[in-house]
Amino acid sequence: MKRILIVDDEDRPKRKYRIALEDAFPGAVEVITASTPHEARCQFQDNKTDLILVVMDACLEGGTPDTLQLVRDMKKSREFTGKIIANSGSPEYQQQLIEAGCHNTSPGKVRLETDIVEIVRPLLQ
Repeated sequence: MKRILIVDDEDRPKRKYRIALEDAFPGAVEVITASTPHEARCQFQDNKTDLILVVMDACLEGGTPDTLQLVRDMKKSREFTGKIIANSGSPEYQQQLIEAGCHNTSPGKVRLETDIVEIVRPLLQ
């Protein structure tokens, strides 16, 4: 089964992403989550061959941008062929994330019920 990793230190966005994706694609995707960079690395290592998408908050611990190295490490993996989207309010950090390998950045949380479904739809084909 294809998997999507949601990395956010807040529970509400993770829950909303899961509901939106499971409602739109019943039985087609499994949503897994992480709250810290360490948890994200572990989930990524355990699931990288099945991941089609990683959506992450750029500031996980303490509200400071702390996911740049995580993005770089994910992109180095030859087994991972999915996409990475990061949410950041800083235009400078957005640019750094794109240079590190993000396919897209957003100035805030990806709109939960609409954008995430449209992002995932072509990845399932």
